[in-house]
Order: sequence, then C-alpha cells, then structure tokens
Amino acid sequence: MKKSWNLILIPFFIFLIILTIIIIAVSTIFSPYRYPFNTFAKVEATMTLSKNKKNVVYIMIDMTTGFDVTSILQSNPEMANNFSGFTNYLNVISTNWGTNASVPNIFGGYDFNPYYKNHGPAEIESIKFKDYMKNAMNILISAFGQSNWDLSAIGNQYYNYNSNKSYWDSNWETLESDFKEYNLKAINSNDVTRLLYYQYPNLYKKINLPNQFFLKSSNANFISISEYLSHCKIQDTENNKFMTIMNESNHSPTVMDQFGNYQTSNVTIENIYKSTTGFVTKINNFISYLKANNIYDNTMIVINSDHGNNGTGSLPIANSAYNHTGIDYQDIVTIEKKYPSFTRAFPVLLVKPFSKTTAIEYDNNYLYTNTDILSFIKEYNNDVIFNLLDQTKDPRFLKQLSDIQARSNVYMPSYHNDSLWSDDFNHYLNPDSGFGGVSFLVKQSIYQLANYLVAKDLKDYYSPDALENWNQLTI
Repeated sequence: MKKSWNLILIPFFIFLIILTIIIIAVSTIFSPYRYPFNTFAKVEATMTLSKNKKNVVYIMIDMTTGFDVTSILQSNPEMANNFSGFTNYLNVISTNWGTNASVPNIFGGYDFNPYYKNHGPAEIESIKFKDYMKNAMNILISAFGQSNWDLSAIGNQYYNYNSNKSYWDSNWETLESDFKEYNLKAINSNDVTRLLYYQYPNLYKKINLPNQFFLKSSNANFISISEYLSHCKIQDTENNKFMTIMNESNHSPTVMDQFGNYQTSNVTIENIYKSTTGFVTKINNFISYLKANNIYDNTMIVINSDHGNNGTGSLPIANSAYNHTGIDYQDIVTIEKKYPSFTRAFPVLLVKPFSKTTAIEYDNNYLYTNTDILSFIKEYNNDVIFNLLDQTKDPRFLKQLSDIQARSNVYMPSYHNDSLWSDDFNHYLNPDSGFGGVSFLVKQSIYQLANYLVAKDLKDYYSPDALENWNQLTI
C-alpha cells in the first residue's frame, strides 16, 4: 500500500516542482520586475555627468511663472544662497503662452517663432508639427553633437507630442534614431520611475508614489526625474556632457507638495505655488549634489519654462519678494483682470555659467525671452559650434549679450490651437483663442502698462517691427 502511494506522490511532487519552476520562469520573463535590470544601464548611461570635463544641463520646467520662483528663493535665504553663481532674470516674456508654440523656439531660436518676421502661418501649416519640432531640436542637438559632446535627453515628451503612449511602450526609439549620428541617449519619465520603484525602494519611499501612477503616463512620473537628479552618476569621461531635461512635475494637475513629495490636490493658485516650491527644492538638492561631488564649477545650468501658470493669486506673495528690485506688479495685475491667464506670459529664466560661484544675482535691467536660451549657451560656452544658428534670418539673434540686452521690444503672441495634440500635427496657430485672441508687443519692461501694445487686427499676425499695426493697450 505504501509503495502504491509512493508511486502516486513522487510523480505528483515532481510535477509540482516542475510547475513551480515554470511559473517562476514565466513570471520572471513577463513580470515588470525584470524591467529595472534592462532599464538600469540605460538610465545610468543617460544620466551621467562628467567629473573632469564640462557639463551643460538644460532644465525646462513646464508651466512655471518666474514670479513664483523668485518669491520662493527670496523667502528661503538658505536656499537662495545655495543657488550661487546663478542670475535670476526678472524681466522675461515668453514667445507664446502655450507649450506647443514656445518649445520649438526654445530649441531652435527665432527662426522657429511662427509669429516673427518672415514666418507667417502659411509657412508653418505647410509642415507637420512633429517634423517642425524635429527641425527645431536639430538646431540645439547638432550644435553639441557636431562639437563631439555626449548627448542625453531625459523626459522629453514634447518630441513626438503623443501623450497617449502606454506605460510599457518604448517611445524614445524614434528620438534616438532621428539623431543617431550624434549617439544621443534618451529616456522617458517612466523609465526612471520604474527604476526608482523596483531598484531603489528607499528612494521610492521618499517620493511616495502609488502603484497606479506606474501604469500610465502621468505628471507624477516626472517627480522621479527630479528625484534622480541628485543620484545621477558622476565619473571621469572622455567627452563633455550635454543633458536636456524636460519636467512636468509641477504642471497642472498639481501632483507635488512643497517638499517635492507626491500629493494630489485641486488646481488652485496656492497648490500651484506649493508644487513649484517642491520642484525648486529638488533643484536645490541637485545643486548640493553637484557641489558635494566637486563638479559645480565645471557645470553650466540653464533653468527655463516654456510659459507661466494661470492667475495672479501668487503675485501679492511674489511682489513682497521683489521689493529690493523696485518692481511694481500693479500693472500686471490690472492687465490680468481684462485678459485672464495673462501671467502665462512670464516664464522662468535662471542661468549659471561655468566657474561662477558668487551670490545669486537678480537682473531687471533688460528684456529677455525664453527664445534667448541658445544665445546664453553660445555666449558662455565657446566649445560649442552653432553652424546652423549662424544662418538665422533674425539679425538680433546670437549677438553678444550686450546687443541682446539693448533689445527694445519682444513680441508676445496669442495662444496655440489645441489641435496640435491630434495625430496629424498639421495646425499651428489660432488667433481666436487665449488672452481673448489678443497678441501683445512689449517694449523694454514687462512691469509697465505703457510698454504694452495690442495687435489692431486679432485675425492677423504682425512683426514687432511694423508698429503701425499695433495700438496702445488700455484697461
């Protein structure tokens, strides 16, 4: 009898063992836990800075108002002290109040401003937006690539403008293949989130993200990038390093608190301000990390946003922080009452050149735009050759800073067309939306009502040089 049971049980246990092995093998193959090991090397290679060569780090924080960032720094003196070497530019206006129309300008310069001279809507609508964006990115990427820099693109969802990519989709292959001649390395926010969640549980506890945010595209995933910045690899390298980082962690809907932790909340001025505080805190940690590893001097940092956020609720807070500059916000508040979301016109612009370690400076002397990013990079970095940019049609672009500072006016256009988010990417402009369809021209300072002009015909597009097409803004 016992022998009979053995004949039954032994094969049964063998079967269970084999089945267990199969289950473990299959679950390992198809489990998300295997992804960190595939992702780790890619993230590590992409998020690497040089200890012995130059680093240029460009950080674009989507939908962030410069007033808020200045207020945060001024209300936190210890943090402001850590931003040594930076200049915080206070008199800055965006080329557009929306991402889709401003990002090409940031990467490609004034030649990619559809509202500027010789760039009317007919020319823009003749090319698909994804190709237009590729051409704009090529200006910046080729400058560093042809100069033999190692290139990294992190969290750059603006490249293909497809926000419906699934969590498991590898949506950076196109970016890498389009710029394969420069050996560009690219990762998205999901890659970093996945790595933090499975490979680094302690870091995961810090950012405190729920599981559901690992299964879809979300602003919450960008918190992972800002967290990982302070853990990126630092080593001796053969080449200089250029890293461009796109971040939406403080974009509405707000998903981050003032400490940089995950937190869902209603989109209010207070919560937007807290979310911006959280991201500035992450940048502050990154700066401390660079200093602790002795690479702050050989690193140039540019922090910029494509446009500001909505509403003037934070302006009274920011106004107190600007007391030392002599700036009065009342005109901006007045304009905002007539043209809601006018504060989206005012982006962040902070620049730290190489080897500069003096106390943070606040520059309100000259008017800048977020399209000037490439000008700053060229001015402070003579190791990069901008062959394509030297052919620009705009004579004011890529001059010495003394010429840029002498600029008397900059054009602030109206909102973009939401159809940009469709698959065909064919449409670009819509003069009947945003700011009530109003396009603005600003002279010298954004803080004085008398410096604002409004387009006479809201259905047309005018050059800043054709002043006969503009009327004085009245409230």
